Amino acid sequence: MRLQSGSMVVDFYPTKSWLDNNINPDKFLKVLTFCGETQKKEVVSEKKMIAEIDSYLFHDYTAISNNTLPQFV
Repeated sequence: MRLQSGSMVVDFYPTKSWLDNNINPDKFLKVLTFCGETQKKEVVSEKKMIAEIDSYLFHDYTAISNNTLPQFV
């Protein structure tokens, strides 16, 4: 999921393992970007991701797209 408010963009990506290429059902990569520069990357649980998405939407972020391409972690 990609959320945006002004110059701040928050992306959540599904993750997969380097070892066996399997998708991790409960781990998501969160990437914070400000003015086109990555500020922070963090792996979060599905529960935390849902809570953070709700919080961002409450604070007037707009959902732009859904990121479905799994990232290696």
